Amino acid sequence: MEAIVAHSRRKILVLQQMPYAEYLLSEHWLSTRDWMLDFAGYRCQLCSDNVGLQVHHSNYVYIGCESRYDLAVLCIACHKRHHGSNMPADLSQIKGLAPASTGRKCHGCGSLLYEKVGAYGKFWACPEWPNCKAQNLLGA
Repeated sequence: MEAIVAHSRRKILVLQQMPYAEYLLSEHWLSTRDWMLDFAGYRCQLCSDNVGLQVHHSNYVYIGCESRYDLAVLCIACHKRHHGSNMPADLSQIKGLAPASTGRKCHGCGSLLYEKVGAYGKFWACPEWPNCKAQNLLGA
């Protein structure tokens, strides 16, 4: 049992020492993010919108071992209001946060798509949304 606890502590320490942008791309964060989106019912916890959801850290004390009390699911509008003018309109403008491209192009605008998970499962997302309204189906 002590070995398991020591391993968990080492894993958390590694996550806490990562640059934040790198942490947000980690398997641990992506799993935590998915769990939080599911917990919130894929809705903004402030306005109940279900589009453009982001998982916000309420604090950075428990990076690597967050609980639902450390996180909030917010739509882009509520997240921007929370951060004020310090938050870029497009999170991909933050170095290291741009989602990995799938190599597939949007049939609407030609931009490179990336995979996202929404309330109904995985889908190809266009970085030009909401300007581009093309539907890019996962199997297509």
